[in-house]
Amino acid sequence: MRICLLIMLLSFATQGEVKFKELPKLGSGKYTFLFMDIYKATLWGVKGSELYSAPLRLELEYQRDFDGEDIAKQSVKEMNKAKVDPKIIKKFSGKMYEIFPNVKDGDKIVADYTPGEGVVFYLNSKTKLGVFKDLDFSRHFLNIWLGENTSDPELRDKLLGDKQ
Repeated sequence: MRICLLIMLLSFATQGEVKFKELPKLGSGKYTFLFMDIYKATLWGVKGSELYSAPLRLELEYQRDFDGEDIAKQSVKEMNKAKVDPKIIKKFSGKMYEIFPNVKDGDKIVADYTPGEGVVFYLNSKTKLGVFKDLDFSRHFLNIWLGENTSDPELRDKLLGDKQ
């Protein structure tokens, strides 16, 4: 009985991972600040669907070392620039500071978004960093890169496949 339960749990866990691995790549691009490459961003999703109506995977491959605190601080700053309700930012900023790790050149932070479930963050696709089940926050966070008010519209266009 325990073996059957273990097999069922493992199959459910891997089904979620397979769902994201099978997504087609929509686009990618580099984020550069003051002539320094900061990270390479890649987005996988379903072309032609409304952005948050299907699963998405956003991967940031860092090109230099950063403290997790700086990643969280910059995320908050970008959400403020995108005019996200300060109450939402305040509600979730503490958790961002908790989950974002220090990264080294080559590390990847992955955000897997599932409609109706939220976003799950991973380090190097192996270590689960945390989950945000709040759908509004999940979309606001991803809108740092994908939203109309992003600070880098050229990168957004590349991610969404609108510009190569």
